[in-house]
Amino acid sequence: GGWLPFAEESSGPTGQDLLNAAYSFHGEPYSTAPGRTSPTSGYKDCSGLVVASLSLCGIVPGGLVSTTLERWALANGGRYLSRDEVLNLDAEEFVQQMRERR
Repeated sequence: GGWLPFAEESSGPTGQDLLNAAYSFHGEPYSTAPGRTSPTSGYKDCSGLVVASLSLCGIVPGGLVSTTLERWALANGGRYLSRDEVLNLDAEEFVQQMRERR
């Protein structure tokens, strides 16, 4: 399973904004060293990439590792996605659907 966060305000960041933020870290080396969640560290691990990407979009998650990010996402309207949903995902449509569910 997996999840995608979404902005609470309709004028907030879009799914594409989040993808663009994540892509901006393309090529950074993998590291679990302290600072990995900072957008300016120059290195990321998996959860560091998620936190740094959310930060660039102005979203402050409730955790810095995968298990606390998962709890934060689920507590804030996130949900697990099936493999088929992810493969066929239209990020903008998904964000809009999540906003409407709230």
